[in-house]
Amino acid sequence: MEPIVMPELESFESLFQSAPVAITLISADRRVLWLNKRAQTLIGYSAEECIGADLQHLHQDPLVLDDIMARLLAKEELSDYPFRLKTKSGAIEYVYLSSNGYFEDGELVHTRCFVRPVENRAHVEYIINQRIELRRSLVELQQSSARFEKLAEVAPVVIFRSDADGRIIYFNQKWGELTGIPVEEGYGQGWVNAIHPEDREWLVQEWGEAVEKGAPYKCGFRFLRADGVVVWMLADTTVEGDTAGRVIGHLGTLTDISQIKEMELEVHQHQWQAAHMSRVGLADEMASGIAHEINQPLTAIIQRIGGCLLLADQYKLPEKMHDALTEIEKKAHRAGQVIHHLKRFVKKEEMVMQCN
Repeated sequence: MEPIVMPELESFESLFQSAPVAITLISADRRVLWLNKRAQTLIGYSAEECIGADLQHLHQDPLVLDDIMARLLAKEELSDYPFRLKTKSGAIEYVYLSSNGYFEDGELVHTRCFVRPVENRAHVEYIINQRIELRRSLVELQQSSARFEKLAEVAPVVIFRSDADGRIIYFNQKWGELTGIPVEEGYGQGWVNAIHPEDREWLVQEWGEAVEKGAPYKCGFRFLRADGVVVWMLADTTVEGDTAGRVIGHLGTLTDISQIKEMELEVHQHQWQAAHMSRVGLADEMASGIAHEINQPLTAIIQRIGGCLLLADQYKLPEKMHDALTEIEKKAHRAGQVIHHLKRFVKKEEMVMQCN
């Protein structure tokens, strides 16, 4: 690979070559583009051996190199950043790095690195080890997050995450399928637009209280889709914390329980029908008993009134008494008809209940 140099390097190369610190240019893909004589002396390699080589071979700690490049890609300027170099002889050199990136159209072209030896190794050893552990934790977190998102995308439920203030920062694609609202529109407080108007006020209030307390939250509520379909949901969240025990947000699921709600409604209807039939059966039984108890004395009354009328005719009793007995007989027959209709109604209800 041909060396690539900055324009200013062409004018000041002799000055850079004689500088008391090691100077290198490193490409965005971590390859050596140029190095001065001090750098060659430090690592024990010639310019011909280094140019084009992968920087990985010169770093004792790959995770530290990853951290350096991540910082430079983020346009951070490094000053006295400690790391360990591997020399050609196999010796480990503790050095400080000062560096920044050269960008064109927002893309990193190369980094300019100034390296000088470390005098107090014990001090920087601790810093280097801390950065290795921090970078390792970050890598593990990124891998864990990637696995989480892969699992979340195939989950049969809505999975979401919020920040410490209760704002939604993640939904899996199931959110869009259930609500009809794009995932991005549900972020922040956008999810509220999917809630059924009758559930919106109390749900937002309860969620806010759970967030304020840093407590888990569970409830049932309804989505109202744009097409008018109501979807019953069960929300269930747990609190996420950092290593210091501080709440950093909530992780939760939203499960479609519409079928369960339909089953509950059907069971409730059956229970109501059973209770109604029981009440009707009891009423029918009482009505049948009452009709039977009334019908016997009423029949006797009608028979005796008939006898009284015969006697009234035989003994020529006053006409008013005859008319009174006749009216009583009519009323008794009317009462008998009412009881007869009641008994027919009871039998009809029993047939309907048996058919159901």
